[in-house]
Formats: sequence, structure tokens, C-alpha cells
Amino acid sequence: LEIGRPCIDMETIGFNIEWSQELLVSESLEEYVKAWMMIEILRQWEPLHEYLGEDPGPYVFDMSVGYDLEGIQTDKVAGFIDSMRDAGDVIDRLRPLIPEPFAEFREHDFPTAVSDTLTLSTFHGCPPDEIEAMVKHLMDRHELDVIVKLNPTLLGFPRVVEILQKDLAYEHIRLNRLSFVDDLEIGRAVDLITDLQKYAAGRERRFGVKLTNTMVVNNDRDFLPDDPMYMSGPPLHVLATSLLDDLLSTMPGTFKVAGHDGPVQVSFSAGVAKGNISATVGMGVAPATLSSDLLRPGGYGRLEPLIRQLEKDMEAAGVRTLGEWHQHSWDVARAAGFRGPAEAHMNDIVKGH
Repeated sequence: LEIGRPCIDMETIGFNIEWSQELLVSESLEEYVKAWMMIEILRQWEPLHEYLGEDPGPYVFDMSVGYDLEGIQTDKVAGFIDSMRDAGDVIDRLRPLIPEPFAEFREHDFPTAVSDTLTLSTFHGCPPDEIEAMVKHLMDRHELDVIVKLNPTLLGFPRVVEILQKDLAYEHIRLNRLSFVDDLEIGRAVDLITDLQKYAAGRERRFGVKLTNTMVVNNDRDFLPDDPMYMSGPPLHVLATSLLDDLLSTMPGTFKVAGHDGPVQVSFSAGVAKGNISATVGMGVAPATLSSDLLRPGGYGRLEPLIRQLEKDMEAAGVRTLGEWHQHSWDVARAAGFRGPAEAHMNDIVKGH
């Protein structure tokens, strides 16, 4: 793959020009399975029992594909998904590579079903009918639970301009208006979410959405070599939070968050960091994932203070579980006159910016 260098700029906000990865599909499969084996080893590794207990509990190992129906129907991508559903051959090939300190696990009975959930990434401007066809194909052909990554353009051009340039004073960000033209619009998104949830339920599968994909912007920084580029980090966090609030208001009772208790899971990946982790998790999104923050100085070392902050805030509120934290955040937001935690979080960001 030919990718311009540098491809990521984390000096201030967060921009990139690469797509999802730089690996071949076959290489991706191997890295997924290696990670799966490492998690299984660490779950069983006795020195960690003191910290995690003998059974740390269940976890979700999610895969991701894109970007269009033709692509995910190819033998290459279909083969990748099938191998993630049954990775026995790959696991056996990797057993000898388990390093000496963990040599006892070379004969471990690893579960071969690495993943049965998938997050679908689509091209910016992907037609709604194609998104629908991809989800149905993945559920029917591969028997997967599917999460669709939505774009911040769902807010509409005027609203994005208002949030970024007026509310947050990011006047230097040059939006790419063409990226809004063919993208999914909020009315069609409501219909799509409703229809796909019904389709999933009829097949005993689960459907969810992820907020959000990156934001297409024009490149005026003379650092990254390609134009356009894709914005992430703090501004995207605000757009994703605003979109969540809009969806919750438009589709009450649809989403699986506190105060709504619907069937559609909402995962969140947009500028999550120490300063907003508690409010983000408090919105009820699950999982909340991060990437941009780990590319800043400190790398993975930034994870511990982030988790400690969430722990500190939960302790201050007198709650011990995430479910209790969701309910606490909902109660506090409602008592302050907000629709819910998402609107309250948006208000706090704008006031503090």
C-alpha cells in the first residue's frame, strides 16, 4: 500500500490521511489472532490472578471491515471473516511463537471462535441502501452482530459550522462541504436504524451504531501531503456527543443507554481522553474506545491516569458499577434541566472552551 508520509498529525487537534490500516488482509488476520491468544494467555496467567481474580470475566473481541458491498463480498475479505469465526489453523501455526516465559501455553486449548461481532466502516458518501445491504449481508452470510460507524456529517453542514466555528472557535478548520452532499442524512439514518434493528431481531442478531467516523476537512496545514484529510480528537468528540444527543432526542427508547433502555447499542470513539472519560462513559455508551490520545506523548502510559480519573469520579459519587454511574449521570443531568447526560456534557464543553 502506498501511503503518504507523514500520515498522522497529533500536534494539536488530530488529523490523518491514511485509511484504516497499513497491513495486508492476511497480515491483519494474523495480528488479530495474536492479540486474541495474548488475551487468553493473560487471563490464565497466575501472576495476574492477584489483580484480576482467577476469572476476569467475559470480553468482546470486535473485528472491523469496510468499505463497500463489493469489497466485503470478495473472497479475500470473506475469507478473513470466516477465519475470525474459526481461527483454529492460524492458532496452531502461531503456537510455536509463544515466547519462553509463557511456554506452558503452547498447548493451551484456545477458543477458535475469535469474534462474532463486527464494526462496519463505510466510505464517506456511501449510499444508505448500500449500508443496509452490507449489514444484511454480514448478518446473513457470516452470522454476525453488526455495528455501523456513522459519520458526523449527519448533523448537517450548518450545524457542524455552528459547533466548530461559533461554539468552539475552531475557525481555522476548513470544512469540506462536498463531503456532506452524498452522505447519509439524519432522516434516512432514523429509518435505517429502525429497519436494521428489526432485521437483526428477526434473525436473533444484535445491531448497534458507533459514533463517529472522522470528519473530512480540507488540508491547509502544509504538513500532511494529501488533501483532504480526516479530523479526529477534541472537535470530533463534541460533534459525536452532539450527534448522540440528537439521536436520543429523535429516537427515544431506541438506544441502549440510561433513561432509554432500547435495544440498539451505542459505542463511542471520538476524542476520548482523561478530561472527558467520566462524562463520556456517563452518557451510557459502551464501549468507549480511544486512539488519538494514545498517539500523544506518553502513549499507553496515558491509560492509567484516565482510568484512575473515572475511578475517582465514581467513588466521589458513591457508585461502584458502570450501570450505577450511568444512572447517576442521568439523574444529575435531569435534575439540572437537561434532556440527559449527552446534552449536559455538550453544555459543559461549550461553557469551558
